[in-house]
Amino acid sequence: MPGRERSTGLFPWIVAALVAAALAAGCTADFTPRSVLADTRVLALEAVTPAGADVPRVDAGPGEAVAFRARTWPEGEAGAGSWTFCPFTVGSQAGFACAVPQCETPAGSGAEATVVPSALALDCVAALSAGGAPLPPGVPSQLPESVTTLLRYRVTGADGLAREAVQVVLLYPGGAPVPRIAPPAFGPIRIGGVDVALGGAGPALGSGQELTVSAAVDASVTVSFFTTAGRFDFDRATGPDANVKLKHEDVGAATEATLYLVARDLRGGETVAGPFTVPIGP
Repeated sequence: MPGRERSTGLFPWIVAALVAAALAAGCTADFTPRSVLADTRVLALEAVTPAGADVPRVDAGPGEAVAFRARTWPEGEAGAGSWTFCPFTVGSQAGFACAVPQCETPAGSGAEATVVPSALALDCVAALSAGGAPLPPGVPSQLPESVTTLLRYRVTGADGLAREAVQVVLLYPGGAPVPRIAPPAFGPIRIGGVDVALGGAGPALGSGQELTVSAAVDASVTVSFFTTAGRFDFDRATGPDANVKLKHEDVGAATEATLYLVARDLRGGETVAGPFTVPIGP
């Protein structure tokens, strides 16, 4: 067909023009990697030990509470955030939207939130079925063996824009399985080959140098790396020896870099290690 031939002939020229425009924009844009902390950031939602429990957890049985703490950068901004709870989420493919928006309820404000997922899920089912109308799609008439519930945290940065983070909590109405889901744990953390304690400082990073930043974690855990100055060669790595290199690039007038590491497993657990500091030399 003549029309198809003309379209096919123009296509390579259109693609070439778009690619050239993208390359030109890339050469002039001031791109900041996601690993660089330059504005308000929610690093993670960490599980903490709720009242009456012995350890933090990211799952819940009937009547059990879960508690989470927002870890932000700068750290003082966590207290300005607010929390909501959704008993039935449609999942990650839909941006963790609540399956029934009217069941997404406030869960407090500040740096921490505590909820009892089973009670809130049952309240949702009872409220929706009270009028006798059919339950909305996505809401079971009875709680199944496991339910994916969700805590959502929102905070507004100094620029007036909202940041949001979500934490999946698996609810087991019939009783939580054993062993329980616990947050990931960090082993030794090294900067430039030196063990560094929480809040400690690593070796100095001089011009033309790079420092290896590493963390011992389980093989199933992914670690994300964040810094306020310098650049990483990669922004994440997996265990058991998760490591990246911090390079003396784009340091500006900074005299030190502040580093955070965030461990994430495949079950919703998140743990933050930091801050650590790295002096920056000329």
